[in-house]
Amino acid sequence: MCPQFPADFSLGRTKFGYYITEALGSYFREIFLDDVKNSSMYTCCFDETINDEGWKELQVTLRFWSSSRTGNEVSFHHQESFFIGRATGEVLKEHILLALKNADILSKMLMLSRDGPNVNKKVQRLLSKEVDDDCGAPFLDIGSCNLHVVHNAFLAGLEQCGERVAEQVIDFYSFFDIWSARWEEYQQIQEKAGVPGHRFLKHVKSRWLTLFYSAGRLQEQLPALKEYFLKVIPNSGTKSSKALMQLKIVRENSQGSP
Repeated sequence: MCPQFPADFSLGRTKFGYYITEALGSYFREIFLDDVKNSSMYTCCFDETINDEGWKELQVTLRFWSSSRTGNEVSFHHQESFFIGRATGEVLKEHILLALKNADILSKMLMLSRDGPNVNKKVQRLLSKEVDDDCGAPFLDIGSCNLHVVHNAFLAGLEQCGERVAEQVIDFYSFFDIWSARWEEYQQIQEKAGVPGHRFLKHVKSRWLTLFYSAGRLQEQLPALKEYFLKVIPNSGTKSSKALMQLKIVRENSQGSP
């Protein structure tokens, strides 16, 4: 990077840490805040816990739609940290408000993301009043924990539109998980079918976002899956063929295809 740099230059861990926090840190923070200001709205997320040194550590993060730096996607970034003694509703509210005002982004706040303890309900009320006084309208309140509300809404949608896909993804993953002999046999089919030698991704029903990636992997492997489950295994007479019948993860008709 720097061919003219002195060959005998050295930099200790402590001083290098200052370069990161005071120079690089402020540079990337400025880029991040510009991205937030260019977005229409953001959600402020906070959580506090006791760290290893016995201090209560308050983390303030922002979730927003980024159309500039990361390229049209939801972006989630740490905004500021505070180390506090008491964590009453008033104390938490003051520090969250300080973080948002320091960044000059209070007016773009859409809602507050939090968990369920009563102290956080008080933070919600106090902070909403402050935003109302400063900006002329309170932020959006959709319940005790907006993340759980949105999460449950998507789960309800998947039960209506994607339940069978989720079950198939789990079944395919389970069929190969910890079975090295099956996977070795399937690798030969992958090579023959000309598909990437990727393993299947685990989907967890309580984490619905994993379905996107695991179903995409299933779609990628479809030519090899058809060859393996519809031709190779049914004619093998092995334990795998019996397991296939028990799981019912592949059917002979089109309804059984991913």
